Amino acid sequence: LEMTKFEKQLRTEMRKLGVQKSDRILVAVSGGADSTALLDALARWKGNLCVAHLNHQLRGAESDADEAFVCSLAQALEIKIIVERQEVSVAAEGKNLEAIARQIRYDFLLRAAEASNAKFIFTGHSREDQVETLLMRLLRGTGAAGLRGIHQTRNLSGDIKLVRPMLNISRAEILAHCKHYNLAFRSDSSNHSLDFTRNRIRHELLPELKKYNPLFGETLIQTATQISADDDY
Repeated sequence: LEMTKFEKQLRTEMRKLGVQKSDRILVAVSGGADSTALLDALARWKGNLCVAHLNHQLRGAESDADEAFVCSLAQALEIKIIVERQEVSVAAEGKNLEAIARQIRYDFLLRAAEASNAKFIFTGHSREDQVETLLMRLLRGTGAAGLRGIHQTRNLSGDIKLVRPMLNISRAEILAHCKHYNLAFRSDSSNHSLDFTRNRIRHELLPELKKYNPLFGETLIQTATQISADDDY
């Protein structure tokens, strides 16, 4: 079968990042299009994989259905899965829910990586996530360090590395991959809630900015890249 553009781009990124086929990779899968496409492409690559899924229990039956979906996905691919449930809303009482959820998620992924002897933890952040993050930081006010956006790699502990191999890949390519292989995926209803700044940026601000420049996302990333190069210098 002809590889999708997404698969080719992903393999290029992994070569750049020095990830070998023999390296044990823990793939963080929420069940959404991004992480489902990532797991599918890595399984087609015949990588040495393990899956991790954290049920935040924030959306009741929907969260449980996500968990069941990811478990059946891992089972179909015959890949070991590590699942945990945590009531994030209790931990975040009166604090920033998104920040607490992120911290809980990374703590879990690190534990799962140690338990499965994984050298890398892969997450499904795409180019659109990068654009949204840069915009959020610009709106809050930031310096050159903040305008680097999401880092593609980060050392979590000892020799365990967090890697975002899809950071330079667009959501359109990810969805095209899902369509090409007829992959089912889950849709998170909270992604449409305008209570979260990121969602308002995604659904309201970005479409508005693209009226002025259809390539606004690419332009913003280009500017951020130049700023971080200057900062490094």
